[in-house]
Amino acid sequence: YRGSVTIDKPITIQGVEGTEIHSLSTALTIADSKQVLLENIVFNAEETAIMASNVKDLTLNDVRIENSNAGLIVTDSQNINLTNVTVEGREGHFKSKNHAVAMYNSTNVTVTNSTISDVLDGFYLERVVGIELHENTVKNSRYAMHFMYSDNMNLTNNTLVHNMTGFMIMIGKNLTLTDNIVTKNNTLNSLGVYFYDVEQVEFERNTLSENTVAMDVQNTKKMVAKSNEFQTNGTVLQVKRSPDLIVSDNQFYG
Repeated sequence: YRGSVTIDKPITIQGVEGTEIHSLSTALTIADSKQVLLENIVFNAEETAIMASNVKDLTLNDVRIENSNAGLIVTDSQNINLTNVTVEGREGHFKSKNHAVAMYNSTNVTVTNSTISDVLDGFYLERVVGIELHENTVKNSRYAMHFMYSDNMNLTNNTLVHNMTGFMIMIGKNLTLTDNIVTKNNTLNSLGVYFYDVEQVEFERNTLSENTVAMDVQNTKKMVAKSNEFQTNGTVLQVKRSPDLIVSDNQFYG
């Protein structure tokens, strides 16, 4: 289908091999709706692939977004579930691109087994409560996972490789990061993980390797970094104004 599509009611759209929507602007707009399921569809948009606003229960399965300026933008929505979503950005420097997945003022977001490359930020979440990101891969972008003013997040088994920074988390509470791989974020000012003004953090069993700085922790309260592996990083840990940080039972190589 060539053109733009608008959804404003409950609907299931199940594609087959070759089902694609191409648009010179925004390919799909979902507004003031609920119970929307999109499955097995390829989106190609000059501007934004999918834009959703005030949606409850939005599910994307086996969706591919390619050659689009922005991938998925969600605002003021609840219960967003993404599985096997692929976003491939355009060629060029990340400063000329937009986010793969951007969400604002929303609750209950779950993303699993998705692959993102060559975008500005893989995930940009602002004022989102209830975040579950598992088994996702983000590479060749600015910030792989970028969260601001967001609480109650659980990030496990994600792989962040060759980005400017892996995890960029600023101003949030109740964070759990376990069993993630953060590697080769190693340009001049790269960070594997950056925490700023966060509280109640569990950082366990992660592997950080070949990063310029593995972890930068600032203004952070009640954080435990335990049972992680740090391999061949330029600097492992930088800490400022975080007096109750506990670092224990970690392995350091190289």
